Amino acid sequence: MLDNALPSSVRQRMGGEASLDFWLWIDACGEGWKADVLESCTLRFGAMLAEELGKVRVELHQEIGGVKQEISELRGDVKQAIAAQGAALCHVITSQGAALRQEMTNQRVELREEMINQRVELREAIAGQGVALRQEMINQRVELREEMINQRAELREDMAGQGGALRQEIATLGASLRREMAATRVDVVRWAFLFWLGQVATMAGLLSLMR
Repeated sequence: MLDNALPSSVRQRMGGEASLDFWLWIDACGEGWKADVLESCTLRFGAMLAEELGKVRVELHQEIGGVKQEISELRGDVKQAIAAQGAALCHVITSQGAALRQEMTNQRVELREEMINQRVELREAIAGQGVALRQEMINQRVELREEMINQRAELREDMAGQGGALRQEIATLGASLRREMAATRVDVVRWAFLFWLGQVATMAGLLSLMR
């Protein structure tokens, strides 16, 4: 794995043990960065999900409270209407007798039917609102899951791009090191040639003087 990860010139320059330590350090840095990014994204999306669920719960409690208030008001209105009708019917009964008793019975039946119809309508409205809220919660969960999947894919792409950039930077560094080493070798050979040329010229001069 190390032979494919680092160029041979870098391994020769740094040595086997140093090259292994350098590669392990790069790999550890990458793993730590991945863990930090995944943990940050998980916490952020967990907070967003909790916030959205809290909003849905608050709206659901508000809707239920409103329905309960409407039912309470309707009961009060029905009771007041029944009380008014009862007082009126008592007066009519006392004055008109059996005909008014029959009319009172008919009105009571109508009121009962109206109350039953209103209860049925309220139950249907509550059931419809509950179904709508459940569907909205399901849709929000699906959207959040899709968003989390997209974010994970984007993070993986970013990590892959950064890994490629890091490899390219290492390759560029290796090429620059090779060029610097080649230039250094040429300078050393040039100075060595000039040094030995000067030594030869000095020796030749000394020999000519000794003769």
